[in-house]
Amino acid sequence: MGNVGHAIFLTVIILALLGRTTADPTWKLIDGLLKFVSVGSKGVWGVNRNDDIFYRSGTLEDGEASGSGWVNIAGKLKQISSGHSVWGVNANDDIFIRQGLTASNPTGTSWLNVAGQLKQLDVSSTANQVWGVNTNDNIYRRTGITTDLPAGTNWEQVDGLLKFVSVGPAGVWGVNANDDIFYRTGTFGNEASAGSGWEHIEGKLKQISSGDNIVWGVNVNDDIFIREGISLRTPAGTGWKQIPGKLKQVETGLSGQQAWGVNSGDYIFQRTRLTATRPSDIFQLPTIDGYSVRVGDCPGNDIWVIYGDGITLQDCAERCTSHPDCVSFMFFDNKRCFPKSRTCEETSQDNPKNVFYDKIIEDVLSAVDGYTPRTGDCPGNDIWSIYGDGITLSDCAERCTSHADCVAFMFFDKKRCFPKTKTCDDTRKENPKNVFYDKNVDPLPSIDGFSARRGDCPGNDIWSIYGDGITLSDCAERCTSHADCVAFMFFDSKRCFPKTKTCKDTNKDNPKNVFYDKPFVVTERNVALNKMASQSSLFRSEYPAERAVDGNTGTVLYPRQECTHTGLEYEPWWKVDLGDTYVISHVTVINRGDCCGERLQNFMVRVGPFEDLRENTPCGDIYSETPSDGETIDVRCAEPISGRWVSVQLIGREDYLSLCEVQVFSGSDPKSVRLTDETSKRWRDDLRCGSEFPAPNATRGECDPDSCFPCCSQSGYCGNTPEHCDCADCVNYGTIYGVEKSPVWSGLSEEALLSVSWREDFRCGPGFSAPGAEVAECNPHSCNPCCSGSGWCGNTEDHCGCPDCVDYRSHGVPGIKWREDGRCGPEFPAPGADPGECDPISLFPCCSAAGECGGTAAHCKCEGCIDFRKSPGTDLSREVPGFLLRVGDCPGNDIWSLYGDDITLDACAERCNSHADCVAFMFFDNRRCFPKTKTCKKMNKDNRKNVFYDKESATLLSVEGYTVRTGDCPGNDIWSIYGDEITLQDCAERCTSHADCVAFMFFDNRRCFPKTKTCEDTSKENPKNVFYDKKIELPPFVDGFSVRRGDCPGNDIWSIYGDGITLSDCAERCTSHADCVAFMFFDNKRCFPKTKTCKDTNKDNPKNVFYDKDIVSMTASSERGPEFTAQNSKLDWQETATAAGAWSAQPWLMFDLGRSKRVTSVVTQGRNYSPDWPGESHEEWVMSYSISYGDENGDKVWYAGDDGETVVFEGNTDRDSKVRHDFSDFSGPFTARFVKIHPRTWHGWVSMRAELDTDPYLDF
Repeated sequence: MGNVGHAIFLTVIILALLGRTTADPTWKLIDGLLKFVSVGSKGVWGVNRNDDIFYRSGTLEDGEASGSGWVNIAGKLKQISSGHSVWGVNANDDIFIRQGLTASNPTGTSWLNVAGQLKQLDVSSTANQVWGVNTNDNIYRRTGITTDLPAGTNWEQVDGLLKFVSVGPAGVWGVNANDDIFYRTGTFGNEASAGSGWEHIEGKLKQISSGDNIVWGVNVNDDIFIREGISLRTPAGTGWKQIPGKLKQVETGLSGQQAWGVNSGDYIFQRTRLTATRPSDIFQLPTIDGYSVRVGDCPGNDIWVIYGDGITLQDCAERCTSHPDCVSFMFFDNKRCFPKSRTCEETSQDNPKNVFYDKIIEDVLSAVDGYTPRTGDCPGNDIWSIYGDGITLSDCAERCTSHADCVAFMFFDKKRCFPKTKTCDDTRKENPKNVFYDKNVDPLPSIDGFSARRGDCPGNDIWSIYGDGITLSDCAERCTSHADCVAFMFFDSKRCFPKTKTCKDTNKDNPKNVFYDKPFVVTERNVALNKMASQSSLFRSEYPAERAVDGNTGTVLYPRQECTHTGLEYEPWWKVDLGDTYVISHVTVINRGDCCGERLQNFMVRVGPFEDLRENTPCGDIYSETPSDGETIDVRCAEPISGRWVSVQLIGREDYLSLCEVQVFSGSDPKSVRLTDETSKRWRDDLRCGSEFPAPNATRGECDPDSCFPCCSQSGYCGNTPEHCDCADCVNYGTIYGVEKSPVWSGLSEEALLSVSWREDFRCGPGFSAPGAEVAECNPHSCNPCCSGSGWCGNTEDHCGCPDCVDYRSHGVPGIKWREDGRCGPEFPAPGADPGECDPISLFPCCSAAGECGGTAAHCKCEGCIDFRKSPGTDLSREVPGFLLRVGDCPGNDIWSLYGDDITLDACAERCNSHADCVAFMFFDNRRCFPKTKTCKKMNKDNRKNVFYDKESATLLSVEGYTVRTGDCPGNDIWSIYGDEITLQDCAERCTSHADCVAFMFFDNRRCFPKTKTCEDTSKENPKNVFYDKKIELPPFVDGFSVRRGDCPGNDIWSIYGDGITLSDCAERCTSHADCVAFMFFDNKRCFPKTKTCKDTNKDNPKNVFYDKDIVSMTASSERGPEFTAQNSKLDWQETATAAGAWSAQPWLMFDLGRSKRVTSVVTQGRNYSPDWPGESHEEWVMSYSISYGDENGDKVWYAGDDGETVVFEGNTDRDSKVRHDFSDFSGPFTARFVKIHPRTWHGWVSMRAELDTDPYLDF
């Protein structure tokens, strides 16, 4: 059975070890290795570490059978459950049920894929109930299961979060991510019930199994427990009983008659003949008075061992008891005794014949006034210790109390006392006789203007002050009076250490020391000064990289040596290591002044966390202008960027790079940096947090302080309730990073608070009332505007999109009158309006004749256009002619602003209209006017009194042969033209007349920038600028190849050039070469064949075309035999004497298209028949199937119809006819590299030939 048959032990040896006869209940070691085992009415099933599946022969419907061997079952599963049926989940969380299970065929016939995804599931043995949990710990139960429909019909979500769930006669039980245990009320003796809530049960378990009046489980240390006292009267039981032994997973079987489990070494154990009176009679290792027992061994001993065939367990125990330092012993192989002066936290389970005994230490930790005791020891002492048989605990405590620097002591073996000036974070538990005592410390004294922390941080760089008369106020005054002081340490009530840098972490060893931080105030400064710098090459030793960060802003390279200088190279670079992470707002570059200033043209600044500058984020755009000698260039980042490395590099040019000074400006201190970009964020997408859930750039995952879920709960989830933000162990990252969040009650008066219709605890719906509503609602302006079917406010699909959900953003009105897709008019109804309208206070308030919302004249002023700002009932009091209105604000302005109580909206609009570069303005608080030369994509809606106005754009002018878009893209590489009389037609003619021109930007109605490369994205900040792309004809199709726009440099098969070269010549060149997989056809006269394709092509020049050879490979989850391979699934495949006329197996067949392609249709056939086939004639085909697809595997997305339901395609009705399905007849074509066909029903056997049709134009 693969790697299942690697460990066979004689049961008689185990029985002898356990001191039992075969008539007694025992744990029996079963041959094989499994990582997960399950027992139920369908027998014993399991999976190993390779996800191979096994059935234990002879265990079907036999409550006590051990079976007689393992049968390997086709397929792969990571977890399995045997009950009334057999279910499982694979590595991709796909769900399967075993079909065809009968008494005569206990292994079944096939696996059926069930819709949905779960990471773990459990099946009841008695009521055919299936419960499971997904990767987000959401809980589901399967409904609609009947004898005729064993797979059921739907998954029904159940309230709560669990990582593991089990269903059985004792009800539904589960454990969450924090190992807390829960029982589902109302499910005992009624597994078919969904229950009515979760009851928290004391204790901690990582895995659990519900049986007949008993529940089994194991904790994080693999200790085994059973729940006692379960009955109809006490369905949650009365207490946990620990069972000696170690298992990582355990399951109880049919009617509780047996239990199976696996340990950390994947060894398999079975326990039979469980009864109500002896449900836990397992691992009954021989006991010795005064000792606790566990299975396993722990190498080594430090007390003289005893060997011999006559050694008994009693001899070994007596040996340990008689030695004063012995705290444990291992009894090994019935003839060796290893006494030890230290215990072992973990014992090795590899050899279950060995047994380990721990001496039971009866002493309760003795209390000492002024100290907190802990079990264990911590080596070393730095205050003179005291020894002797007469030493008492009181003597040791007095020793510590009398010493001014003593903060803790260890009392060892009742005769040694070790006082210490530093405590220990963790104590060793190996010797439970030792006790550690921490001196109780008073609360931290506070001081105005500083925040206090326990601990110390070595060193100071401001003159310290000492003396017995020094007070905390003196120390604070010392720091406050020094301009550079940001923190100080007050030490031992007589020493003051002021510091110019704070400490991220303080040393807690001495709790008497206190550290104080001055509140952080942002002041912008150059953080690159005198930092470590490097460059790509060195022209001469006099011009090193450090010249750019030495603080000298002189610009003379020679003879003053004030600048850096690289050698002549392609794209030279310079970079600086800031030594810590800062938030960078802008970078100033000072150019060489004594000559050669033009060499700095086309440079880019990057900022980020990586030493490899290519991985960091650009700050601003490429500086494409030609700098003058000695010019100071200030490069502004579009948004502040967090990073440690800053670089300057020439882009696309070969030249020297010379920099006289680079100043990197930040307004942040490293300790307050909040990392927000994808390459450096400190939180996770799954909203988990804490020490057990590391983030990409934090070993302890944080929560996004700018999100709706800024707080980390005790159980490791990000959220915003009091259980996330206000508990003792909660962490509020919004507070830590200084992010002010608008509370649920933002902007409400005291009177309004008495009538709000939502609650602070986020509960809603029937059964929950609010101050102003019998049925509590959710705040429509908060992060949680929707009420779920289970009565919680939130913002997920389960809160806003379910049948019983209520979205209060649109509740209480006829419905939202506009659509999310921006369509409007009679053909596009909205939830609350037919025809659909446009949002009158958005950037797109008008409906065009074509049914699209927008804000141009073509949307607002044409015949048939509708301006919904002018609709009845719309508030027009804030409308300004020539501007579009939006609610909210966007900080900053770059045109002189206006302030004053008399400033009117009209005055602000006039200010913007009178300035040639003004495109928008914000009117703030009815007395401030902020005109801007750039608009804002997103508005801050927190203050709805503020209003933002965008200047209306004129309708974009069309030019024949070009497509037009709003925005700009800096730079040009064809001679530009300027002038007040330049027209759009002049600019277009300039581009058309230049052979290499593919696009141009028409700027401010007087500048024309032609370009040989287009821009994928244009900046929309200035809507007056317009960008035009030359229309490129669709390239010709070549049979057997897919075509992409763009080029990819290089070739490794002999290329061909010439004006007479055709596309057919180039394709033939590639087809005739065995290793050719792609070619580029360049400029209609060059052919570059290649043995490797390119993942991405350069789209800058749309005239170049890249062709990929269509190479499709097929794989399958399984094959019926060597004659039925996946390659036999090609359409029109013919059967021979040795190769079957189709692929045949289950549950899926997968196509690898080589790269992502647009899939347009599917064609299928059944199994071809040939009289040469050695068997009888066959009639085999697939009658129906479904399809899934993805770019990394074929399981990411199931092909669904417009209603969101998975499409089941009609298959074949005979062997050889072809049935084609065009995806445009369903919900449309899809794009993917991997496509899986999942047979649903079939005739005879699952046998199929198939082909996918793809669009040869990959990116057009």
